[in-house]
Amino acid sequence: MLAMPRIFFPEPDAFSIFSQDNSSYWLLLFVHSEFIHSFRSVYYLGVIFEAFFLLSGLFLHGRGVQLAWRHRILHPNCLALVGNFFVSFQAGSISRIALILYETGVILWSDIGSTPIPALAIVRQYGVTHAFGLLVVCSIERVLATFHVADYEMRPRLYIAIVIAVTSDCVILSMCYTFVTGILNGYIFTVLSYLPNFGCALILRQMLTRNKKRLARLSDSLRRYPNDKYSLSVRVQLKENIWSLEKIEFGVVFGLIALVLSLIVWFGPIFLLRMPEQMAALQWCTWAGNIAVALIIAGLAPVGYFAIALHTGQRPFYVRWYLRKFRKEEIVSPTEVKETDAYFGQLHDQWAYAMSKD
Repeated sequence: MLAMPRIFFPEPDAFSIFSQDNSSYWLLLFVHSEFIHSFRSVYYLGVIFEAFFLLSGLFLHGRGVQLAWRHRILHPNCLALVGNFFVSFQAGSISRIALILYETGVILWSDIGSTPIPALAIVRQYGVTHAFGLLVVCSIERVLATFHVADYEMRPRLYIAIVIAVTSDCVILSMCYTFVTGILNGYIFTVLSYLPNFGCALILRQMLTRNKKRLARLSDSLRRYPNDKYSLSVRVQLKENIWSLEKIEFGVVFGLIALVLSLIVWFGPIFLLRMPEQMAALQWCTWAGNIAVALIIAGLAPVGYFAIALHTGQRPFYVRWYLRKFRKEEIVSPTEVKETDAYFGQLHDQWAYAMSKD
């Protein structure tokens, strides 16, 4: 009968490394290359591919974030949270490249306690864990956007993004420290982190449906009472809220798929290859898992370009396929001058004119 895993101070496993002072560290997907005796050239070739895809993801996602800010495809608060995620996640990728130097023996080491390996592992875990928190922080921002829908586009409230980003960074970094140092069980918390992600996906979908119904009611009300300026303001900003939710919907779907695939890649071999004589096979699976994670990172780059394509109207083939396959209504991108900007521009001009008359 299998014993229940411990939440605090879990038992060491294949990813645990001990220093000379008997301290232990849990390094997720750290390859013990000393157990790989055959096909070393294949191992080194895979490491080169992994580093290449990590660097490719760094460039592609960086370019996507740059274009997102240039075109202002989302609210500044949402863009700030995505930018914070990009910096944290790519810091994890760079740390992974540094860990490869220790795995392959390019940098020799005898005692893990005297090397930056634990610190690099914490940063890498910090970047990976951010992938599990991105949907949560974006959902919080979208809920607040819906709550303040009457003037959210007019008053960005940048303090919202700052508070969410700082809080999430502190919580994630603290948790990653406890994972690597063996205080908390990283396996349990990784599995549990899937629950809020699926819950947030349902919340975002429900908000999109509810906001569309509310927009339909406001549009009907404005047809009957065209001089209702408050309803006009809410309607304009509600359309912006819906437009933002539609642009991130693709990323939510494929982000969840990537998280599920990552769980299989990371934890599948750990629970199947538990015998000492299977250590070499486990290292090969870990090697393959690292390559798969790098592929997933680079492969998720089109998610950002999807939102940009919806915003600009220049839609590549995969965007057109997704809209035909999964959307019942056609999404029409806004013109160069957004309706919100035009509305508040006219309102500002009228107010300035009235003040000048006084």
